[in-house]
Amino acid sequence: MKNSKMYPTLQPSDFDCMGYEGRFLFQTRDGRPVVLAQHTDIDCAIWRVMFGTSSVFFGTYGEAMEYCKKRFLSKSGKPL
Repeated sequence: MKNSKMYPTLQPSDFDCMGYEGRFLFQTRDGRPVVLAQHTDIDCAIWRVMFGTSSVFFGTYGEAMEYCKKRFLSKSGKPL
């Protein structure tokens, strides 16, 4: 995270929930965690971006990453 001392051990899998597995961990510009998760049902290729109390859903990984690239930073605080 931007301030990695604040979240030193967070992993994408820490955010597995309700049929989704965390795949990637990003951060907001102010250092809060953002998770890109994939639905566990292979036939239901839905990607979920989770941040704060919000979730946004996408039909493809590419669409989800495009959304994330415009809004979030890498875990190390660099642009995606």
